[in-house]
Amino acid sequence: MKIAFYCSNEFPYPCPKEIIYPPLYPAYNLVEGLVKNGHDVYLFGSKNNKTKAKNISKGILSYFEIKEKSDYLLSGSLHNQEMVTLFEQMMASIVLQEAKKNNIDIIHFFSIPRKTIHFSELTDIPILYTNHDSKEPRNSFIFKNCPWIKKINFNSISFAQRKTTPEIKYFYNVYNGIDLTKIKFSNKKENFLIWVGRICPEKGTHTAIKVAKKSGTPLKIIGPKWNKQYFESFEKEIDGKNIQYLGTLSQKEVFKIIPKAKASLVPIQWEEPFGLTMIESLAAGTPVIAFDRGSVSEIIQHKKTGFIVKDSKEMIQAVKNIDQINNYDCRKSAEKDFSLEKMVDEYEKLYKKIINKKIKQNEK
Repeated sequence: MKIAFYCSNEFPYPCPKEIIYPPLYPAYNLVEGLVKNGHDVYLFGSKNNKTKAKNISKGILSYFEIKEKSDYLLSGSLHNQEMVTLFEQMMASIVLQEAKKNNIDIIHFFSIPRKTIHFSELTDIPILYTNHDSKEPRNSFIFKNCPWIKKINFNSISFAQRKTTPEIKYFYNVYNGIDLTKIKFSNKKENFLIWVGRICPEKGTHTAIKVAKKSGTPLKIIGPKWNKQYFESFEKEIDGKNIQYLGTLSQKEVFKIIPKAKASLVPIQWEEPFGLTMIESLAAGTPVIAFDRGSVSEIIQHKKTGFIVKDSKEMIQAVKNIDQINNYDCRKSAEKDFSLEKMVDEYEKLYKKIINKKIKQNEK
């Protein structure tokens, strides 16, 4: 198949070390996996993208590469959303132009739909949108007011995500997948917990600290200070010994630490549409203890690959019971349900369904 693929032109591909932008990680895995399987993939974005696909940029850099990086490193809320959207839409228009010129079979927008959804009516080439967002007012407003929303091929990244975006009619569900060869399994755990992600209220970093202290277990925190004010609200509790903040590390560095942790804490305060941290932990053989919100129950098998809890009190108890979990079961779960190979296979099937659907529509 000839596939036009677009994730983002806010950041180059793969994701820079300084930033955590979840869609880019599975995007990288998917594109490289499709190329490996023999597909003709056109990747759109920054001219500095590193890929085995055909990179198309028209000489354009990502917004991150042009804007002062200090804005991103301080707080994700500081960058100019209007300018980001402009960069996304500029590249989306190039996608449509080049797709027609190169006789593309299908266009895959693996991105935030609200930024590019209006382009879907400007081409006859089949389009797939992978939605990575959850419920928020601006998404709901755009989805409710898009006249052709029901004609668009959407896929979700969890069934829980569908409940938060009822305006969308989903065509399929494909879980994100990871390259398991990059995460080493370990059955030898050290006495510490880990929390990984963007440091912001909805990710519950403050709860992870509370749980670590009350369970008497050291905690390592990894991730960018996405919300500086929030970080400052608990900064005094970081003592460098029992509660450590390791900053923003590269994916390679994070993958060296996760296998050593006795458990990964995911005390989310929102309806998480997926949660890459959870499947990365499972791949490393590290059990996950998470609040029962969003996609958690689709990823974690309660009392087998971790614990699904309702509050910090139950999370503290789960830390104390973590030795009940078999680390090998965690790895097996990642291999069965969240591998790169399975994700690529599922998207190949989905592309064929959408292309065949378009062919049948044209025949009528």
